[in-house]
Amino acid sequence: MFATLLLAATSALTAQEAQTLPVAELAQRTLGATGAIVVDADRPKWPVCVGMCPPAEPHPDGPPPLTSLTFYTRASASSEAGWLGLCRASAVDVGFDKAGIVISVTQRTTVGWLGALTREKAGSGAAGAEVIIAQRKVFDERCRAMPTTRQFVSAFGPLDGERALIAVALVHDSMVKGGPIHVTCQVDFFVRQPCGTAADLRALADDVMVSKITSIEQIDPRTGQFVTGGAADSGCYRISLAQPFGSSDQINLCLRITNTLTVTRAAFSRNRVIY
Repeated sequence: MFATLLLAATSALTAQEAQTLPVAELAQRTLGATGAIVVDADRPKWPVCVGMCPPAEPHPDGPPPLTSLTFYTRASASSEAGWLGLCRASAVDVGFDKAGIVISVTQRTTVGWLGALTREKAGSGAAGAEVIIAQRKVFDERCRAMPTTRQFVSAFGPLDGERALIAVALVHDSMVKGGPIHVTCQVDFFVRQPCGTAADLRALADDVMVSKITSIEQIDPRTGQFVTGGAADSGCYRISLAQPFGSSDQINLCLRITNTLTVTRAAFSRNRVIY
């Protein structure tokens, strides 16, 4: 869809325009007619020092230089394994030369959710199909109404992303309620976070949430290496989570797909990070 967008940009963009134009106008100037589906944008920013940084000169007055922009498109509803509440969108990364001319456009499919998952209502025949269509229409309207999709997560395959979101939501609920999913837990000795009992898992549940997912990778469970494709009815994933300062959180999941999604392995780990 974005292969021809380089031809759509009608004029060079200035750094000032990149900072001040309304999102809709900025997207149209950059992406042409396709910009109509954009709802939000990341504009250039001066870098901010976090942690230990070398001394730096104050930023000059005026906007930061224009080297790239990221646009976020309107979401639409998606479903997987009988679950509703998932949304799919795109992030479009645009690169510029020194004159403000577009030189690269890259599209990434992203996935997100509406804050909770809902099981599709079962039904059979024409009446059952109409119920499912009506449900999906409601969720599609809710996804399309989202004012931004910048919080969505990129995944190499959107289906992998959707399955990972469902699995994390199920694992979180199981940790909170002592549900059927067996979750193992390993925490670095130096972090001093208790781990292992049901009470420990309940305490950690707020760190294993869909809203905290930062990256999703499909992995080979034997080697832990990144893979693509694989069996349609199963998969294993390494999911990074937003972590407290000084630690690195992730959860490794394996799942099986039948008429629903079943988590067959869930291993949470927290390691110390030295800055």
